[in-house]
Amino acid sequence: MKTKKNNKQMRCPYCGATVMLRDASFVYGKNALEKKVYVCSNYPSCDAYVGVLPHSNEPKGTLANGELRNLRIHAHHVFDEIWKRGIMSRKDAYRWMRDQFFMTGEQAHIGNFSEYMCQRLMEKSQALLEQHNRGTGGKKNEYTFECRTKKNGRRKFVGGTKSHQQTCYAQ
Repeated sequence: MKTKKNNKQMRCPYCGATVMLRDASFVYGKNALEKKVYVCSNYPSCDAYVGVLPHSNEPKGTLANGELRNLRIHAHHVFDEIWKRGIMSRKDAYRWMRDQFFMTGEQAHIGNFSEYMCQRLMEKSQALLEQHNRGTGGKKNEYTFECRTKKNGRRKFVGGTKSHQQTCYAQ
């Protein structure tokens, strides 16, 4: 893929292979919700891809393998609770994120976050949710996340609603 900014071929950050714009069914099969994806030319042995914004060929973020895609999804779930619970408006929550990490508006996009940034966002978001929970008389959070360290040193983020349990492994 050629980018508009520098006309250079995009490379996979995991294996260095070129990246191709493909129909989303190449990755998702006939259940594809998106129309296009950027995918590593070594797919499926290299599991890196990213969705494309509707009505354009612009990627939604950076290429990510399965672990990073999963981590970004969970970071969004935790972060989104800030505005979904009415602690802040959605706009103010993104402003809070930018302030926490000294980012510009363009940088404050979870689709561009590394594993490290996803972990920090989850930690800061959870701390804010817990602080708000304490300020509301200690009512139990319907959506809580907890972090445990496993024997192999990897951290396990666990959380979800009563009806849905989600688990994410992060370094």
